[in-house]
Amino acid sequence: MDEEEEEETEEQVVRFVALGDGGEGNSAQFAVASAMKTVCDAKTDAAGEGCEFALYLGDNFYNEGVESIDDPQFETKFEAPYAEITFPFYVVLGNHDYGELSIDFFRVPHQVAYTSRSSKWNMPNEFYTKSHEHALFIGLDTNAIMIEDVPLIPDSDQDTWIGPIMDASSQPWRIAYGH
Repeated sequence: MDEEEEEETEEQVVRFVALGDGGEGNSAQFAVASAMKTVCDAKTDAAGEGCEFALYLGDNFYNEGVESIDDPQFETKFEAPYAEITFPFYVVLGNHDYGELSIDFFRVPHQVAYTSRSSKWNMPNEFYTKSHEHALFIGLDTNAIMIEDVPLIPDSDQDTWIGPIMDASSQPWRIAYGH
């Protein structure tokens, strides 16, 4: 590999952590957070760059999601376990975030709204994109995709949304993530 190729490869590094099914606020979740911090701190390079963000892959709040934007679970099952981590989390929904039976749609907007309250939590919509240098991250609501053909369930429109997003992207990396 010549110097120019090495430089180009170096420019395309993205450092992130992906995790999900964490929303219990128990000792295991705190242990995972501690391990994340240890690994990310150890991976910090001479330029001071370690993990840049986390993809949080759903089931954020077991067993039944949250009741409101003021639900104490935001503190006990997200803020407290990840208190020592300073990078942002890009969050998507899991089936338990829709309630125990995965059909309590009223629970979802509270997680979207919490984005305005937290310096770490980022979920601007039920499905969204996050552009990061040469990569486009596509956060999907896979629960909605699975049930949108069920009568009386609202259609998420993700199927018509994603094509134009992909077509318009000039980033060489396109990474979809969901639960």
